[in-house]
Amino acid sequence: MKKIVIGVIGTLGDLHPAMGIAEEFMRRGCKVILCSSEVYRPYVESSGIEFESIPPNLDFDDKELAKLFLKEDDGYRLFFKRYVLPHMNESVKSFIRVAKDADYLLSFTMTYFVPVTAKILNKPWGSTLLSPLGLSTQYNVKAQENDNKENYEISGIDNKKSFIFCMWPEWFCEKKYYWPTNLNFMNFVFYDQHRCADEQEKVTVFLKNNKKPVVVFALGSLTIADSENYLDCFMKVAQNKEFVSIILAGKNNKINLEKSMVNGIVLEYLPYNFIVNKADVLVHQGGIGSTAYGLKDNIIQIFIPSGLDREDNAINSKRLVNSGILNIESMSANKLTEKIKAMLSKSNDSDGSKVSEKIRSVKGEALLVDKVLDFLN
Repeated sequence: MKKIVIGVIGTLGDLHPAMGIAEEFMRRGCKVILCSSEVYRPYVESSGIEFESIPPNLDFDDKELAKLFLKEDDGYRLFFKRYVLPHMNESVKSFIRVAKDADYLLSFTMTYFVPVTAKILNKPWGSTLLSPLGLSTQYNVKAQENDNKENYEISGIDNKKSFIFCMWPEWFCEKKYYWPTNLNFMNFVFYDQHRCADEQEKVTVFLKNNKKPVVVFALGSLTIADSENYLDCFMKVAQNKEFVSIILAGKNNKINLEKSMVNGIVLEYLPYNFIVNKADVLVHQGGIGSTAYGLKDNIIQIFIPSGLDREDNAINSKRLVNSGILNIESMSANKLTEKIKAMLSKSNDSDGSKVSEKIRSVKGEALLVDKVLDFLN
């Protein structure tokens, strides 16, 4: 039995693909341990996946952390400086304990302790990227253990022992000349084990006799923590009587908004594999998970990108299918309403059907597991 250890730091948008890949390895008879922040333990273990917590044990529901992460210009750098790098040695030590007898290590965004551990233990490893912007720069990682005077350093990639798994189809974006040579293009991973039976029933009843177009407003995990501007705009747009609105707003926001909603419903959360295909238009910030679900289900998407990889995802989507993009700095209820109406007035997108069919034809997690097991065998 092969042992696979996966490291992931981030929001549910990072965790869900890791869980989907973990379950695929398990389905093939492998022992899998997923290492992430302690806050995710109940959810991961309830899905039947073995879990180990790993520093820095971040909680992206923390409003200040989320605001820093999304801060323009230097937010990402400051986030790493304050929250990730100070814990690097702790992370490496913890991961070594779990990975010392592993056959393969798999990293996700921000888990620099994985390649460092692979270097120390001489283990094969793979880097998993969820969106193309992750390939825009090259990193050298160094961690120094002050107490034992040990230096952990990794520079560059040993192509004989490592793969870079791009969890999107090769045709999703244009290749760049500076990308590494050991890229393996997979496909998107669609995974969500949240159980929201009451909310799903509420939506089913709400839509049962509805004859109007349905607009779903979805806030990503990071945006929910600092969402006042978005939600104020969405609630104003939802007053339009030409369509009905479903707003996924997070727990605290739902409590504050649901009483004032008159032309739709406000919910804390719904699994995207349940709600996206019920939309005529999906409005979101451009996270790769939301983007992928919209493409898979051939749903018209309106992007309001806010930092990170979101604008890049929006541009790639618009190149393939009918999509709209609004600048967050000039966003208003009137502009968003007019954009929704304009997108609803367009005819069916034949390109969208072709893209949807290609995405549905193969599972990204299956391609990755095939590659790893072929390498190990």
